[in-house]
Amino acid sequence: MRQEFAAFGLFVPSLLICALIAGVIWLLVDSLMLRSGGWQFFWHPPIARLALYFLSLALVVFLFPDL
Repeated sequence: MRQEFAAFGLFVPSLLICALIAGVIWLLVDSLMLRSGGWQFFWHPPIARLALYFLSLALVVFLFPDL
């Protein structure tokens, strides 16, 4: 994983880019879970949502190691 990118003269950490991509994935999956009523099967939905975000972040970092 690269440490940082130069974007318009600013150094942007690559983890920030991965976090933004994971946020988009999280929003998509969260909206699907809300529409289908999938969050009702979890004991504590906010913890499940947080876990979903960290899983999506881990997936993005794993799939794009050169980002």
